[in-house]
Amino acid sequence: MGILALILCVLLSPQLVAAQEPTNPVASTPSPPSDSLFTQYQSDYQYQVKLYQDAYRLYTEKKQINLKYNTVTTQKEALAAAKNAIQSRNNLLKSYLLALRVKLDMYQSANPDETEKNKITLNSWEKWLDDQNPIIETINNAEDAANFSQVFKSRHNELQKAVYTAIIIDRINQKTAILNQLTDFSQNLKKSPQIPSDQLHWFNPINIQTDLIRQAFNQAITATNQIQVGDQFSNFYPEASQQLIKVDGYLIDITKTLKSIIIKFIN
Repeated sequence: MGILALILCVLLSPQLVAAQEPTNPVASTPSPPSDSLFTQYQSDYQYQVKLYQDAYRLYTEKKQINLKYNTVTTQKEALAAAKNAIQSRNNLLKSYLLALRVKLDMYQSANPDETEKNKITLNSWEKWLDDQNPIIETINNAEDAANFSQVFKSRHNELQKAVYTAIIIDRINQKTAILNQLTDFSQNLKKSPQIPSDQLHWFNPINIQTDLIRQAFNQAITATNQIQVGDQFSNFYPEASQQLIKVDGYLIDITKTLKSIIIKFIN
């Protein structure tokens, strides 16, 4: 049984002010499972990536022209390009959050309450990004653009935390679904008349590995609760991800144990 692949990481680092160049807000594209709705939103995300790249390219061109000539016309064109890039960034982030929220639906049954809480958080960020775009339209000078960018920067850590937490929860949910399948199979296998009651100790390693998996899940979730202090984002994702990599190993061990039992007892 293969271990299902999930989104590995997201790097959100959009900063767009009059004196700064925006960077790619999402470094990795969600890898779509076989779900039509998620595939639809992922396609929109990829389209938004292209729009953002085009807007950013235009912004850098207009910025360089304005630095060279610094006329009223070049200033207006640079500001217009900056506003368009900011809006494109917001649309890109919103499309990513929407795709991630839809992806959480797929395995929500593995952890309904925690998953729903994360979906609500993501949705609140989508609405916040939506609310920013009309404000951008009212900006008519470089100073206001810089001040607006500071508002985004002040909430950037919160946004990153919401995204990384949702990804960790989704990974846990998928692995929980695999664990549940293995557990059900193990329980049914125990009932087989071909396995003597005095040989049920062969299943003991599965109980141990299951406990270790639960511990790893708890440690991964604990990592997502890390308090963010200051301007620098304290990235908990590698720590949480390491716990889930351990889970992959435990799931493989359970699978191997079940295979050994089948080989030994089941004709």
